[in-house]
Amino acid sequence: MKKHRWLFVMVSFFLLLFGCQQESISVPDSVDDVLLLSHLKEPMLSYINLNDKKVIETTEIENRITDMKKINKEHVILAGENEEYLYKLSLENGNVERIAKVGKGMNKMLYDSKNKLLFLADSANNNIHFLNVETNHVTASVSVDEFPLSMALNPVKNYLYAANTKSGTVSVIDIHQKEVVSSFPVVGRPNGLLFDGQYLWVGGHGAYGELNSAVYIYNPETGEEIDRIEVGLMPVDLYSDSENAAVYVLCHGSHQLFEINEKTRIVNEVISVGSNPNALTGDENMLYVTSLDENTLSFINRESFKLEKELNVGNSPHMMIFGGENK
Repeated sequence: MKKHRWLFVMVSFFLLLFGCQQESISVPDSVDDVLLLSHLKEPMLSYINLNDKKVIETTEIENRITDMKKINKEHVILAGENEEYLYKLSLENGNVERIAKVGKGMNKMLYDSKNKLLFLADSANNNIHFLNVETNHVTASVSVDEFPLSMALNPVKNYLYAANTKSGTVSVIDIHQKEVVSSFPVVGRPNGLLFDGQYLWVGGHGAYGELNSAVYIYNPETGEEIDRIEVGLMPVDLYSDSENAAVYVLCHGSHQLFEINEKTRIVNEVISVGSNPNALTGDENMLYVTSLDENTLSFINRESFKLEKELNVGNSPHMMIFGGENK
């Protein structure tokens, strides 16, 4: 009898232990034409209907999200700078699974779909970690300069560029060799990287006491500054896609979004957005901007470059990803 009681206690213990590794949150029945939106102030995730531009629902989650990346149709990886683990969210059933212990300090992620690698900027320990998304194992950690944050990928050369905010440098990492092959100085406190196939565009706050209002363009092979484009104060996020030949620059300090011709490097359009804008993404019709202080999500028509709607979502909207299969 005692043996059976002991067995029951042990089984109950393990069920409790492993049951704590996974939670479940609410997700829409379909995530097609849905934007997932994290919040900086609270551990919450909002779902935005992109057709009617309204909030479907906002659900509480266990941990505050500082970045999230979609790795396939169903799964999203969630990271929090104060969390020891990464989590995987299923968009089909809402399960949130703890997958890998990486330590605190993860601020940014970048997904390489070709190599099935998720790159993690470990700002606390000055490392870039390589996570194999098929095994959920960290396969390498590469030491870089101080406080890595933004990253960009060169898929042809299999290079990863990492902007080191406190040291004012960019580290060039060979993905296959898993080592830094070079580094070069850039604008002070860099934040926001974009590789256009030849050159590396770099935004940033600027050195302390010298706030920056330009995007700098570098040759990543030599570190030479090729050009600089005057924009608004503190450009911190850069975005481009295959929809047009434009680079979009979000300026945190002047609350503006700039459209720049990638080839001529001439500013085409400028529009004001909500106070303290933080993140930028887009699809074939719209650009989307989150504003931390305004608590808004801005919908900007790509063709007219006009604001179509400013949606109040509360609690400092932060990062965004698309739920649809082709996003």
